[in-house]
Amino acid sequence: MTAGTKQDPWVLTTPSLSITSGPSSHSAQQRHASARELTVTVTKVIRYQTHPESADENERLIRDVFAELAERQPTGLHYAAFRLDDGVTFIHVAVIDGATNPLSVSAAFGKFQAGIQDRCVEGPAAADAAIAGSYQFMPE
Repeated sequence: MTAGTKQDPWVLTTPSLSITSGPSSHSAQQRHASARELTVTVTKVIRYQTHPESADENERLIRDVFAELAERQPTGLHYAAFRLDDGVTFIHVAVIDGATNPLSVSAAFGKFQAGIQDRCVEGPAAADAAIAGSYQFMPE
């Protein structure tokens, strides 16, 4: 990121670590087959507040994203969006279990993102997070 630019809070990067087996008497093909990729899980919590007149449209766009996800069923994504009882505050929790973010190729998510700044009074603000505890929040 260059000075003066703001990072897009919706971009979920997933760093990955490549772990390969050490030297052994195995053939090159066996060593290649035993090499494995270990991916770090990334969790983002994004919070923002919409203009009151934009809140229902924002929720409709969110529902469109979830409808597309239900149809495509991408792996490596745990995602929930919440509308708080004030009616204008939204919180998204996304957990990516892979090297790529399935939302980055979602047409509905692209439409949702396209006008987010116009719909917002405050935010969106993103933070990395780690689960400190949960009860059936995510499948294990």
